[in-house]
Amino acid sequence: MIRLKEAKAAFQTTMLNSLHKTVSDYIDKYNKDKGRLERLSFGKIIESEINRMIDEDIPFPCNPARRVTRHKKGGKYKLKRSTINLRPSTFTYFNEELSKRARKQFHEDVEITSVNAYANIALYLFCKRNGLPVKDESYFSFKGSRDTQEFEKMEALESMLEMERMLCKRPTVREWEELKEKVNGPSYSKLVSIFDSYSKAWEAANKYKSKKTQGEENEEGL
Repeated sequence: MIRLKEAKAAFQTTMLNSLHKTVSDYIDKYNKDKGRLERLSFGKIIESEINRMIDEDIPFPCNPARRVTRHKKGGKYKLKRSTINLRPSTFTYFNEELSKRARKQFHEDVEITSVNAYANIALYLFCKRNGLPVKDESYFSFKGSRDTQEFEKMEALESMLEMERMLCKRPTVREWEELKEKVNGPSYSKLVSIFDSYSKAWEAANKYKSKKTQGEENEEGL
């Protein structure tokens, strides 16, 4: 009997824009003249660094449950939404193993359920190990200031728009609950707690989309 290899799945995540650019430039240079199997990708890097972190018992550079969105001087960190490919079993293993390690290291009830919690940490460790510059170092320290409500709201709006693009329509409550993990979205109850109701959440998402579109049009006109 032939056992089929587990297929990889796409997971939405948010990375620091500065880290994404640094690592992307490294990948482009590394992949020149490399064969398909040798080529690097964000997914391969994140998987390799997290496995190394677990195998070598490397501590977290910061609490993965900490939501930091601003520089200590007040400016926002620029973030970039991206997609990485991981095997579902690897995704589950990382979430469970890293949750245990984070609880032990930080003595908090940490529950990791998405790639968001460790994508930036993996890229940070990769840059440090390869001598690459880390522009937003304060993101990984306690010098950054927390802005959890704003961060959660922004993340939710981005996830909602991502699902709307994926389905080519506004999702029903049932569709949201079934597909939310594909866009790294919060639960239905979390959406309601942030926006008061599902319909108000979509009112906010439409306003946010209009604002983004207007901003992009203004940039094109410069």
